[in-house]
Amino acid sequence: MTPKEFCKWMAPAAYNADISPVFIIAQAALESGWGKSTIGKYNVFGITRGGWPVEKCLLVTTHEYFRTKTVRFTAPEKVVKIEHVAGKGLYKYTCKRLFRNYATLGEALRDHAAVLKKSWPEAWAYRMSPENYVKKIQEGRKKYATAPNYVETMVKMFGTVRKAMKEAGLSC
Repeated sequence: MTPKEFCKWMAPAAYNADISPVFIIAQAALESGWGKSTIGKYNVFGITRGGWPVEKCLLVTTHEYFRTKTVRFTAPEKVVKIEHVAGKGLYKYTCKRLFRNYATLGEALRDHAAVLKKSWPEAWAYRMSPENYVKKIQEGRKKYATAPNYVETMVKMFGTVRKAMKEAGLSC
């Protein structure tokens, strides 16, 4: 999908999420490559299993970043490869992880908002301001994303999403 098409597809469900539509669409666009790499049909955020039953999940190869070479997962999840990221003090993991498999886009967005609210309650008050919210979920010890340049990347995505929404005749 083009950014304009992706925004049109996401907007109806995004307007019903209890979070900025610009934030939610930008995050989904980044996580899924504008819808090219969803997990199942609707997991556009890359939400891992958490407490979901294994049979409602899909096992997928993905990349994550950690500060240690000792991260392990419980089967059927597993580490496939670990690479040192020069100059960053990080390790890039290629791994098999279980991801939630949603029945609808609305279900995915509602679950995503619930995960954000529960996991970063101190940031929730900022959820209608994309730039402030992304900074808040990356502060402190527990961060939303493992990518070291996540905030900067998301700020660029907000601009792209706002432009695409405008072109599609959608309100931000």
